Amino acid sequence: MTQQIERFGHEPEPRELIELAEKDRGRAQEIFDALPLERRIEKILSVRGSDRLKLIFLSEEPEKIVQKMADEEFYFTLHDIGTSDALELLEVARMEQIEFLFDLDTWKRDRIDPPAALEYFLLMDACGPEQIARVIDNLDTEYLITVFRAFFEVVVQEDPEGEAPSSFTIDGQFYLRPRIEEEKFLRIFVALRDLFGRNQRRFYEIILGILHTIPAEVEEEALRWHEGRLEDHAIPSWSRAREIYSTIPLGKVPTYERSVREPTLALSAYIDFSGHDSLLSRTLRRVIGEPWAADLPLEIVSLLNKEMVARRRPFRNPEARRRSIEVVHDYLNLGLEKLSGGREETAMEVIRTTHLLHLFQVGYTLVCQLKQRAEVLRKYLDPLGGRWDFLDPPYDRRVQGLWRIWPVYLDWDEKWGEVERNFRSMRDIEQVGAEIDRVQSLLECTWRFLSFDPSLRLRLKHRTGGQDLRLSA
Repeated sequence: MTQQIERFGHEPEPRELIELAEKDRGRAQEIFDALPLERRIEKILSVRGSDRLKLIFLSEEPEKIVQKMADEEFYFTLHDIGTSDALELLEVARMEQIEFLFDLDTWKRDRIDPPAALEYFLLMDACGPEQIARVIDNLDTEYLITVFRAFFEVVVQEDPEGEAPSSFTIDGQFYLRPRIEEEKFLRIFVALRDLFGRNQRRFYEIILGILHTIPAEVEEEALRWHEGRLEDHAIPSWSRAREIYSTIPLGKVPTYERSVREPTLALSAYIDFSGHDSLLSRTLRRVIGEPWAADLPLEIVSLLNKEMVARRRPFRNPEARRRSIEVVHDYLNLGLEKLSGGREETAMEVIRTTHLLHLFQVGYTLVCQLKQRAEVLRKYLDPLGGRWDFLDPPYDRRVQGLWRIWPVYLDWDEKWGEVERNFRSMRDIEQVGAEIDRVQSLLECTWRFLSFDPSLRLRLKHRTGGQDLRLSA
């Protein structure tokens, strides 16, 4: 422990550092920078949003800290605080971190999104000419050809004596005709003019690419580079991401031998499940420092990425990320409760010997089995037009929730109305399973033994002055 920390009395928590900085920034900076770099990064990763930004720039070495952050952490930090408020963060970022932003936010599935790309080019320009120059120098040529083709048309003047096809030219040979607002185009034009001054070969590679290449072929090549980089970040293609939503034989869950080594990645505030009072959260808190648990943060990140890709959720949307984190937590917890019987000591062993992907799939399988049981009810309800409102609450909402493409636990709250959430515990599975059994028994009794005529509902409703006939368990 250094003298600065000894004088403070203990190693300060992030909130203590932030509060101290508001009173005495110099002392807070001295204490914070007395910590080893890895320890500072751990504290930064444990908080979110503006608090994370305050800690980064509390240090005298913000560039070193930012560049040490994983690309995903940089991305989440940027979007948590808002891109317009993060210019100083962008200025000290590694090029790989910037490239990751473009990869996640300027593509829609397998196509480049020019308006989103333009937004980021203008953001880089707002950081200064050096930043946008760095981006143009390093992004894939095929990507630049595709997006710049959407920003402007390249025209060659056929007649040297004739009127120039555009007022925008850099070399007097190729003219650029804007396809976007002129004010925004001018900022791109200035960046290209600077590129011409420092690297004419790359300038002409882009301009001639716009003029002579086939758009679909160039974008296809850009896509290959794009997908390769995402794979390096454990962000698979949609077809591969779908494996997360595969069922698994519950009696044959594969065992997994975890490697034993020192942890290299702290559990980020963006994927931390500590806000949940669940078996999963309690177990992770107990094991996260164990040498065999070193890969758990990476497995959680991989699951989160796969879930977002499989459900086509936009990475830059905080609400989409929150929903995805909830799904990953709830299905992992469901799987853990199933395999451990709800016992905490057993849960630790399950985490140690089961890959989190398989644990997630156990949770998903339990929900799918419940959905299949609910599908059986269709043969009774389809003659009524598939109307679950034939059932009394809560059975109508349970069936409705399970009939969805992505099954959910559907309930009703007097204050908030219809409430939708994931299945998150074995208690949910057992409760809804029992409700389905009751509904099925009632429907079988009604249809088979009473020869219930679906049209009877309408006749009775008419004869009783509008009173409805409902089936209640």
